[in-house]
Amino acid sequence: MNRCIVMSSELKKALLTHLSRNQRWLSVVATVSLFPLFVPVAPASAFPSFVQIRRQDYRNCTQQLTNAGLSVELATQGCSMAARPKNMGYCVTQMQKNVAALPVEQILSGCLQVRRPDELANCVVNISSNTNSSDPLNILDSCRRSVLPEKLSFCVVGLIQANTNLGVDQVLKTCLTPPENVVELEKNNSIELKLDTPSQQQ
Repeated sequence: MNRCIVMSSELKKALLTHLSRNQRWLSVVATVSLFPLFVPVAPASAFPSFVQIRRQDYRNCTQQLTNAGLSVELATQGCSMAARPKNMGYCVTQMQKNVAALPVEQILSGCLQVRRPDELANCVVNISSNTNSSDPLNILDSCRRSVLPEKLSFCVVGLIQANTNLGVDQVLKTCLTPPENVVELEKNNSIELKLDTPSQQQ
């Protein structure tokens, strides 16, 4: 059996033992979403160059995750499954330090579900630090679902600072799935723009 798939199964079991029942769905989704990472990808640019990954990155990642409060088992498996262990360490430690209400197991689960865990951490920390939201799990989930998490955080914080009197959860939903305004232009109603330019003299 594929070693990566076995490791994924073991990590899922380990996470389930640390999460409450109403939180276990995150770890399940994390395991399912990790499957494409183990499928061979033809373009070399689709996966990070191993030249840029060093053994020190795995060592530092493991130390960061254990210092954040994760067990050695979860830390080692989380770092070994990360496409970029340096970014995984950053993702977990940044949220653990700046968003105290988030359980560290939930943080690891979220970091494992995205391609750019460093941007996920920036999104969660930025929104949490600049809003008065009482639901950090919703912030984590919204940033995880966003294709561009840092852009999402700019949208949320910007709308909140505009004194819109909207709740954080409502703004998160708006920025995550903005309404699409489709404008159909008919040929008969099109506008032709003509610029008057001076004629060139021979």
